[in-house]
Amino acid sequence: MAFSITGQIKVATLKQRFLKEFGLTLRVYDGRSFADEGQTISQIRKKKGSGDLSVRKSMKVGTLEEKIESEFGIKVQIAGSDDSYLCKNELTLASANEKDQKRINKKDKKSKDVKSGSPITNKENENIVDQTSENTLTEDQIEEFKETEKEAEDSYDFCCLADDIAEAGDKEWAKKVYMKAEENPEDINDLQRLADSISEKLEEKEWAKKLYIKAESQAEDCGDFTSLAGSIHKNLGDKEWAKKLYIKAESQAENCDDLQKLADSIHKQLGDKEWSKKLYLKAESKAEQINDFSDLADSIHDNLEDKEWATKLYKITESKCIAEEFSDLAVKIHGRLSDKEWAIKLFKITESKLEGGENDPGETLADSFRYFGDNISETLGDKKWAEKVYKKSEENATYKNELEYLAGSVLDHLEDEKWANLIEQKAEELEDDE
Repeated sequence: MAFSITGQIKVATLKQRFLKEFGLTLRVYDGRSFADEGQTISQIRKKKGSGDLSVRKSMKVGTLEEKIESEFGIKVQIAGSDDSYLCKNELTLASANEKDQKRINKKDKKSKDVKSGSPITNKENENIVDQTSENTLTEDQIEEFKETEKEAEDSYDFCCLADDIAEAGDKEWAKKVYMKAEENPEDINDLQRLADSISEKLEEKEWAKKLYIKAESQAEDCGDFTSLAGSIHKNLGDKEWAKKLYIKAESQAENCDDLQKLADSIHKQLGDKEWSKKLYLKAESKAEQINDFSDLADSIHDNLEDKEWATKLYKITESKCIAEEFSDLAVKIHGRLSDKEWAIKLFKITESKLEGGENDPGETLADSFRYFGDNISETLGDKKWAEKVYKKSEENATYKNELEYLAGSVLDHLEDEKWANLIEQKAEELEDDE
């Protein structure tokens, strides 16, 4: 079952749920500052889209960040569980969480070694950057950044650190750390990310250009060329170079996903609707899976504003739905097409499936009912229907975390503090989940 983001959810609630679901931190911005956590997504959004977004663990970090910005006009970044570093764009949420856990375990071990009297190695000392002459940082920031640098293992780690230092105001120190990141990039993703950062944080376009050239020499598939073209157009403003890369990307496209993302990028960066439309047609001819049709419909509706074409694809999506996928589709239909009647029909199918014990094998029945209740409340504003569904979730809950999440939903969507407290009390009586 997908984790849903809607316009009606509060920033604080969204961040809490995201951390619980994926083990990662979601940084939400309002302009250049962090968003007010008491506001809803709708209150801070910069554009009107469908008002919904489904998130799965298989989704890549960079893809999710782009989708949220595209859908809501809100900038987000996904960071580790302790919010000390940013996750790699090419990692899935599941992979990013796995890497984060390894990092935390390693950090805990290092902390224990220090406490036990283990000496700091010469290698660690070599990583410490001397305080710059033009220092705009506080002593605490300096200490934190130096400590982070000791733990840096690869180009990505150094790049993330340099980003943080630059944002904190010390671009000279950041430049030195970016140089360290440039020493051993693992792949094209490291090179592109480094070029993006140097262009955006330091505004050193020539340095960035050299890195983009190097990245292009390592590009192999449609995704590589598409991503690189977008960065070069955005950060260097080089439209002709971007077009050449997009043409290479099209020649390498193998499936519906490749073509859709390519069309999305061309529309976003170049504003070329005709080229995008041709690519969407190619994508449709290669569409096979439910997500192919669903994601393609989203793009066609949002970028081409072709409601008729999108509707056709959503109908194909419906024919391929199972269990809670009907609910996810209902949210899209209501948000993008403003078709309440169709959405209600899909929600009723979902309810029937869940009551028959048919749900996503990756989720418990209790969690499936809870997600469904959230969708009902946020999409239709139907508190009575949501309450009925939440009761089904409670009836099927056998684990502590199921009840804890349910209590949060009841409080957020129904504002029923009494019932939420009773659910939490029930949760406290259970052992921690394994």
